[in-house]
Amino acid sequence: MPVAEFKFIVFALIAFDILIVAAIVFLIKRVKTPSPAPSFDKALSMIENLIKEADETERRFGLQMKEKRRLITQLNQQLDKRIISLNILFNRADLLATASPGGTGSSSTSASATDTVDKQQAQIVSLARKGHKAAEIAQKLSIPKGEVQLVLNLKRQLTETGGSGSS
Repeated sequence: MPVAEFKFIVFALIAFDILIVAAIVFLIKRVKTPSPAPSFDKALSMIENLIKEADETERRFGLQMKEKRRLITQLNQQLDKRIISLNILFNRADLLATASPGGTGSSSTSASATDTVDKQQAQIVSLARKGHKAAEIAQKLSIPKGEVQLVLNLKRQLTETGGSGSS
């Protein structure tokens, strides 16, 4: 949740509390006039009820905010996964279009695209070996984090299954 929204909500809660305090002060000034004691008790109980309701509202609001934060995080993760899948599919489609005999690209373009992908994968593996996390690598190379994770996972699987004899 953006910080500006959170600040606005906090400001609104503070303003609401100030209004309650002003209402209390107003009621106290009105009650100071000579009047029977039961009306003061009645006003006091009304104020107590208002305070209890305000506390309950704040508690429910806090729970709703936590739930919305969780949902937004979950939606962002799902969106990231779909973006990664689309990027991978687009990369494959570009490679297939340039590599196909009837495609618009020449064989030199195909080799160039393959070299670019190979270089990027080599950069990912190199940075990972230097101890960089997937998020850092993704930021440095301006590619999705999921793509970095995919390359690293594939590299790990290849080295575990077929790399027993060579490195």
